[in-house]
Amino acid sequence: DYGGSGATPSSWGRIYCEGAGSDNSLLKNVEVRYGGNAVMRVSSYGHYASVVLMSSGATLENVQIKNSPTWFYSPGTNPSYPYNTIYYYTTGIFAYMGKPTLKGIEVTNKHQYGIALYGAMTNAQVTGGKFSNCVSGAWLYSTSGLKLENCEFSNNENYGIEALYPGTTSILNNTFSGNVNTGLYAYSGNSLTVEGNTFSGGSYDITTSYGYPTINSNTFDKGIAIQGTISGKSGIANGQTAHHILGTVTVDPTASLAFSQPGQV
Repeated sequence: DYGGSGATPSSWGRIYCEGAGSDNSLLKNVEVRYGGNAVMRVSSYGHYASVVLMSSGATLENVQIKNSPTWFYSPGTNPSYPYNTIYYYTTGIFAYMGKPTLKGIEVTNKHQYGIALYGAMTNAQVTGGKFSNCVSGAWLYSTSGLKLENCEFSNNENYGIEALYPGTTSILNNTFSGNVNTGLYAYSGNSLTVEGNTFSGGSYDITTSYGYPTINSNTFDKGIAIQGTISGKSGIANGQTAHHILGTVTVDPTASLAFSQPGQV
């Protein structure tokens, strides 16, 4: 805490790992406190994060992010491209591409995102984490090859997970509870697999827009809200419990919904 003199959020920058040379890096049984005053920008998104992994295969195990900045995103202007908007976020951990292994990560103070994952991440894993009291617990953008498993997403102000344009990404055996808007929001998520998760609380369990993930063997509380057109899906979502669909469904001629028994789809 800066010599006991009373540190504040953003008192220092970040822990940073980049490239294959960092693949054997290990951060274990650590509290990371009062960081997050340096931005990492990729495309139109800038993340003020306490830990940044760029194309890295580093391992983080039992790492807690505490006392980081808690302000929300604000759009800015890219001086090189004045008509492009840049969105800035406060984030516990930001990983771009690579194949990191993230075990037992805990982010519980009010970041915009507890964890943010961006790009192709073949064999990357996020397991056993706890992401709560953020705006959204996790942000996934164009991820592929990522497995997110056995984590807890609770009491976030918007989403447990916000997945935008996800590729072959697996969300398995997680617990979603008390996330105010929806447990999982997926946009254009036809390649997303959602299996074995338990949902409770919030307005919806899953909200999908312009795509429909493969959804199997989940336990639902409130149901699924569907927005936009579902394309090319047949026999969607078998083996659910306590499940009903909310909202309006538009199905194109190549798609079908298969209802198996009461309470299931």
